[in-house]
Amino acid sequence: MPTTHIHEILVDRVELARRLGVSRATVERWSRARYIPSYTFGHRCVRYDIQEVKSALLKFQRPALRRLPRGNYQPRRKPTTTRFEAQQMELRFAPEDPSQLMLPLG
Repeated sequence: MPTTHIHEILVDRVELARRLGVSRATVERWSRARYIPSYTFGHRCVRYDIQEVKSALLKFQRPALRRLPRGNYQPRRKPTTTRFEAQQMELRFAPEDPSQLMLPLG
C-alpha cells in the first residue's frame, strides 16, 4: 500500500483554484456558502481535499442540451401583426361593394 502524505491530499485555496481553473475568490465564496467541504486548522489555515471537493461539485452538474443541426433552428414566435398590417388584411378581404367597406377611424 503506497503511503500518501497529508500535504498531498489537502491543498490550500490558491492550489485548489489553480486545479479547478477558477479564481481564489470563487473558492472562498464556495467555501463560505458551504458548496465545497473544507478543513479549518486554527484561525487562518483552511485546507481542501481535492477528491471531496470534486465530488461535492458533481452535485451541481447539469446535463448537456441536445444540439440541433445548424440552419434548421426556427425560434417559435407568436406571429405579430401591426395595426397597419391588420388594416391591409381587412382591405384584402373587403366586400366587393365599397359601400359596405368600413374602415376604423383613429
